[in-house]
Formats: sequence, C-alpha cells, structure tokens
Amino acid sequence: MTTEDRVRRAAVELFATRGFHGTGIRDLAVAAGLSSATLYHYMGTKEDLLVEIMRTSLERLLTDAERVTADVHDPVEQLKRLVDMHVRAHAERPLETFVVDGE
Repeated sequence: MTTEDRVRRAAVELFATRGFHGTGIRDLAVAAGLSSATLYHYMGTKEDLLVEIMRTSLERLLTDAERVTADVHDPVEQLKRLVDMHVRAHAERPLETFVVDGE
C-alpha cells in the first residue's frame, strides 16, 4: 500500500467516524503513520483530501452506472440495475459512501 493510499484510508475512516470537522490534521497523521509535516506533502489541505475522496467515489459511481446500463434500453430495467449497483457500492465501501453522503 502506498503512502497516498494509507492517508486516504485513514481519512475515510476518521471522516466516517468523527466527521470532517471533528478530524484534525494530527489525527490524520497518526492514523496514517506520518508526521503532520509529512502529511501535507501527500494531501495538501484537509479540504483537498475530502474533495479527492468525494470526487473519486462519485466518478466510480458514474462509471459503474454507465457500465450497468449500457446495454439496456428499458427504463425500468435501467432503474433496477442502478439501484442494485448503488446498494452494492454502499455495501462494499460503507465508510467511503458514508463520508460522501454525509459531507
């Protein structure tokens, strides 16, 4: 796992359990196993990190939505597939989707 991955994972876990505003830079650094100064090298600001988490998650949802509906023209079937895909995303990545939905 790369340092960027560790920082992102720590942020998702902390933002999901403490909230964005309840998570400090020191909390992120400790959870990622870095110093606070080193942390900035990998994430910019805390807001930048939240934006990256949200952007990545939402882009994944859009890509998955296009994939599951690409070969279907019936709107009812499209909706069924979209709901299934959305529920699966929440089940497979509960902390990430909690952050995106809550922040």
